[in-house]
Amino acid sequence: AMQRATALLLELVGGEAGPVSEVVSENHLPQKAPINLRRKRIKRLLGFVPDDTEVENILTRLGISVESTDEGWLATPPGFRFDLAIEADLIEEVGRVFGYNRLPTANNRGELTLQPVPETVTPIERVRAMLVDRDYHEVISYSFVDAASLAVMEPDIEPVALLNPISSEMSVMRTSLWPGLAGVVKFNIARQQSRIRIFESGLKFIQQHNELKQKRVLSGAVVGDRLAEQWGVTPEPADFFDVKADLQCLLEHAGVDACFKAGEHPSLHPGQCAAIHVDERQVGWLGRVHPQVAQKLEIPGKTFLFELELDVVLKGRVPSFEKRSRFPSIRRDLAVVVNADTPAGVLCDTIHAEAGPLLQDLRIFDVYEGRGVETGRKSIAFGLILQDSSRTLTDDDVDAVMKAITGQLEQEFGATLRE
Repeated sequence: AMQRATALLLELVGGEAGPVSEVVSENHLPQKAPINLRRKRIKRLLGFVPDDTEVENILTRLGISVESTDEGWLATPPGFRFDLAIEADLIEEVGRVFGYNRLPTANNRGELTLQPVPETVTPIERVRAMLVDRDYHEVISYSFVDAASLAVMEPDIEPVALLNPISSEMSVMRTSLWPGLAGVVKFNIARQQSRIRIFESGLKFIQQHNELKQKRVLSGAVVGDRLAEQWGVTPEPADFFDVKADLQCLLEHAGVDACFKAGEHPSLHPGQCAAIHVDERQVGWLGRVHPQVAQKLEIPGKTFLFELELDVVLKGRVPSFEKRSRFPSIRRDLAVVVNADTPAGVLCDTIHAEAGPLLQDLRIFDVYEGRGVETGRKSIAFGLILQDSSRTLTDDDVDAVMKAITGQLEQEFGATLRE
C-alpha cells in the first residue's frame, strides 16, 4: 500500500522518493496472549476431535503458532487476527477448515447428574403454596417506591435515592415491602374488593456503613372478613390472631420455635403489635396498621401487616417417628387469674417446663376480663392433655403435676386459681 501510494505521487507530481524509515517500539506493541485449546473442549463443541497432526496443520496454515501441552495446545494467533480471542474462536476455525460437511453425525448426548435435595431446606415454592392454601394471593411490586409513602411507614430508616428515577413515585429503593402492599390494598379497595389477603417475597434494601445490604423477606397484608362470603358462616372480620395463626403454620412447618412479644413499630398500632423472635433474635413484625398511617395511605384501619425474614421459614424439619402410647390420656383444665399484662406465652412455657414429657398437648380455650375478675387482672383457662408412654397415669400422678404447675405459676406470676 505504501509503495502504490508512492508510485501515484511520483506519477502525478514527479520527484524522487526518499528512503523508508521505520521506528518500532516492541514494548508498546499489543501482544497476543496464547489461548489454551483443549481436546475435551473441541470434542464438546464439534462432537469429535481430529487427529493432533491435523489440528496442528490447520492452525499452522492459519498463521497461528502452536505449542503442544498435556491437554491440547497453546495457540498464539497472529497480530492481524483480531477475531481470534477465545478458545471457541479457534475451535470454530478448526471446524471451518476441516469442513463442516466432513464432521461425523452423532446423536446428542448429555450428562445428567442427580443433585442432592436436603431435607432441612424448604423450597420457596412450598412456602408460597402454603400461603395460597390459606387463601392468600401472591403479588409482585416494584423495588422502587414513593419516598413519601416509605417515610410514612419507615420514618427512622433513610432509603437509597435513585439518581435518575423513572418517576417521582419510584424515586427510592424500598426498605420494606409494606408500601408496595399498601398500594395493592388501596388499588383493590378502590375497585370494591372488600376482602384482601396478599403476600410477597422479595428483597428490601438497607444502607449500613456505606454498604447496601439486601435482605430477603416475606411480607403480607390482610383486610376484610376471615372467610369468604358464604351461606354457612356468619361474616366475621379477620383479627390479629388469624394472621398470627398463618405465620405460626409457616414457622411450625420449618420446625422453628418462635416467640411473639409485644413491641412498638411506627407503622403498627401500639396495642396490636408484636415482634417475632427466634433464638432471642428478632426476625419479623406482625400487627394492625397504625390509624394515622392508614389515614395517610388511604387504606382501611383494620389492615393487618406482617413481615418475616425469608431464611427463617425456608428451614426444614426432618420427620421422625414416635410410637403412639397404648395407654389412655387424661385431660385436666386449669383456670388461673393473672395480671392483665402477663403474656399467655410465658404461662405456657412454665406449664411445659413443670409438666415435662407427660404433657402431650396444651390448649388455651378461654380468656376473660370483666365481672367476677379484679380490675387489672384476667382469667386464662388451659386444657392440659397428659399421657405416659409406659403406663396408665393415676389420679395421684396427675394431681402431683397440677400441684407443681399451680405452685410455679403462683410463685412466678402471682397467679391464683379461678373459682
